[in-house]
Amino acid sequence: MGILSYAKTYALRRLFQVIFQVTFRCNARCSFCFNLDELNQRLDEELSFDEIRKFSRSMPKFEWLMISGGEPFLRDDLPEILETFASNNRVKHITVPTNAIAKDKVLSMAPELIKACPESSISIVLSLDAIGEQHDKIRGVPGTFDKVLSVLGSLKELQAREPRLTLKLETVVTDANLGQMGEIIEFVHRLDPDLHILDLERGGFKGWMQEFPANYDIDPVIRESFRVLRESRGYASLNEHAPMLAKVSKSVQAEYFSMLPQLVHGERLTKCLAGRMTLVLYPRGDVAACEVLPNCANIRDFDLDYEQTIRSEPFSRQVAAISEHRCTCFHPCYQTVNILFSPKHLVRALFRRKR
Repeated sequence: MGILSYAKTYALRRLFQVIFQVTFRCNARCSFCFNLDELNQRLDEELSFDEIRKFSRSMPKFEWLMISGGEPFLRDDLPEILETFASNNRVKHITVPTNAIAKDKVLSMAPELIKACPESSISIVLSLDAIGEQHDKIRGVPGTFDKVLSVLGSLKELQAREPRLTLKLETVVTDANLGQMGEIIEFVHRLDPDLHILDLERGGFKGWMQEFPANYDIDPVIRESFRVLRESRGYASLNEHAPMLAKVSKSVQAEYFSMLPQLVHGERLTKCLAGRMTLVLYPRGDVAACEVLPNCANIRDFDLDYEQTIRSEPFSRQVAAISEHRCTCFHPCYQTVNILFSPKHLVRALFRRKR
């Protein structure tokens, strides 16, 4: 994403980021999962590939596709789905998380994802919430920790041949693993991924405010987040395809960390662009302006057409309500977009980085 492309996206407030939860199929049982009640239910109602392709064809160009779930690698047509968005919508960067439990599927499919999107950079995000059996306990499946390490090692070999691949480890900080945090950070540092992110556990939504469900003090977590960020290489693979994002991504993350104490307590620090520059698409075709908010429409009711969906009365009403009720959250995907497209916060982020 160059300067001109960024300026055009900013000026037009056009679509920038799509979060697509491709399936509710999952092989883990994480207690903090915000889709826990949906997992492995009504799988026959999920969007078909043909429906996804039709919807993609109706969408404009956008820069960032964030895949989610469920476990995305349990969807056999994942390479075709990514290829559809990369081709139809000229997506520059794609993020795909995995718990690594389906080890063979992840390792066989990863090269296919890269091949399917020759003009995009790909980030594969592995979950690592603790060390050894504690990680297995958090994820609800014995042997998961060893599979994460094995998958990471094999993906590093793939990365040596495919520089468009970024490898990221993500730790969800909960009351259960807080006491291990220093040990986890040092362990991950030795694994040498491109990025390590400490993510706060997500809470429910009440009174137009995202609730923070944990009991711990987040200040030490934020200090560790800054340290981890300074030591990471960042999204190096973006340099070829989106050099501006590569340069500012760490600055934007740092600004987000600095805002977290206020965000967690319900303060609204930026104008929220959810629904204007972002979209959430769920496995059965439901959509929302933001993952924190409830579903408000379904693309099947609007002939699988993007413009009809976002101009519909229920979706428009949700976007308007975000501003009207001064909705606030600490969701990193939305706050980083808000920072990136806010002149005040972006300048402050870049100044902080330079200093």
